[in-house]
Amino acid sequence: MLDCDGVSSQLVASPAIYTSPSWSPDGREIAFSSDLHQRGSDVLGVFVVGESGGEPTRLSEAGHDPDWSPTGEELAFATWEGGGRIMLTSLEGVSRIAIEFPFASRPRWSPEGSRIAFVGDPSATGSQSKECLYVYYLRDQVLELVACQPIGFLQWSPEGDRIAFTAANADGLQLFVVTVGTVPGSIGEPQLAPASGSVSYPAWSPDSREIASVSRDQGIEDVHVATLDCESASGTCQITTRPITDQPTTETEPLWFPDSDHLAYLAGSGSSWRLELVDLDGLRSQVVFHGLTSPHSLDGFIR
Repeated sequence: MLDCDGVSSQLVASPAIYTSPSWSPDGREIAFSSDLHQRGSDVLGVFVVGESGGEPTRLSEAGHDPDWSPTGEELAFATWEGGGRIMLTSLEGVSRIAIEFPFASRPRWSPEGSRIAFVGDPSATGSQSKECLYVYYLRDQVLELVACQPIGFLQWSPEGDRIAFTAANADGLQLFVVTVGTVPGSIGEPQLAPASGSVSYPAWSPDSREIASVSRDQGIEDVHVATLDCESASGTCQITTRPITDQPTTETEPLWFPDSDHLAYLAGSGSSWRLELVDLDGLRSQVVFHGLTSPHSLDGFIR
């Protein structure tokens, strides 16, 4: 873990696979997937550890992609058991099936907790993948299709009225925005955000007005920000995109500060990476921390 004073700390001492970290809403705990319970196994379990580190608590023997409910009382996670499921578990490890769907993965709670977005393969074969994005309305127990394309990243807007996701087309991964209402039958048509190159790591600003992302063009990765001007009645948006970084090194994994005016991101190449901060008013950047060895180190909770 890296704090904003540039001090890093190790949360778990045991060597193992650690993936898909997810901060609790209050920032005091981190859920993750790991083979801590069966090292060397292909089966990952779901664990929780406090922000100060220590011995993790195992919540499920099999599961991946954990995501906290907005109240912090439950976690959603995916499992390959039964052909594909989205599970819900309490912090005491009491689990129940929320959705049964072939090859279900990447569950994401809506901010108010009434819906879960996830990716699944309705072909149920896996050999000829037909990956699709769905939204499940928990109270109504209704499943609705959003889009059928190979899905990359996905994230709800902080206001819970839209989802940003990346999906593959002939130009690589592109950024889309779709309106998703709080009742079934209120999902709009996905809108393409203009971008140069292939897009990854979308991240909503706290005010839901902008989306930061990484654009890879001719081998160079830079941070861009898409601004949304949306009509409340129709749900459609005018989307414009501007570059934020333009350096010879790679800039990736943007993360917003609560004021919606600053972005943190990783910059570097090879085994030499640093954490940078940019003020979006004037695009002034500064280095916050040196010495990172991997570009896959930033999954943050900034307060």
